Amino acid sequence: LFGIFFFGVIITLFVSGSTIAKELEQRTAYTVLARPIKRSWFIAGKFTGIAMTLATLTISMALVFFALLIFRLNIHVVDLSLILAIIYLYLELLVISALLLLFSSFTSSVLSVIYGFAVLMIGHSTPTIVALIHDTKSIFRYIFLAIYYIFPNFEKFNLRNDAVYHIHPNPLEVLLVFGYATV
Repeated sequence: LFGIFFFGVIITLFVSGSTIAKELEQRTAYTVLARPIKRSWFIAGKFTGIAMTLATLTISMALVFFALLIFRLNIHVVDLSLILAIIYLYLELLVISALLLLFSSFTSSVLSVIYGFAVLMIGHSTPTIVALIHDTKSIFRYIFLAIYYIFPNFEKFNLRNDAVYHIHPNPLEVLLVFGYATV
């Protein structure tokens, strides 16, 4: 599961981070935007294309993962928690790509990749840091709480450890995570 996450994040960073920035640098976006379409449709089209690419990538890597489980480890029953972990991973990649499209609309492709990676690392580490400083009364607690509420919490999408131990999430939690990803 980590391999799917790792390669998905790498591909998301470089595809989403350079999509709009390269079109603006090479001025190919201006020919599309000169037509009577809204700019929001242009961004939505880019996001839809990236979402379809990530869906194809995630499904193909998941099929390889399940084939390895079946043929190498002789596990013939695929647990629902594994499928949910892969769906959550796809939702996380979609949130990252949306942020990268935002960053690439006003920065260069290199900076948008760096910003996206930084947001990804902050989003995965803030719940741990907030849990560690929960009992302190210093100013750092309020700074980290502000960071926690500003940045997306990517640990909500992390079901990889639960999937290994066949722990199924609460159905309400599944709905809340889908809602969190759409907002």
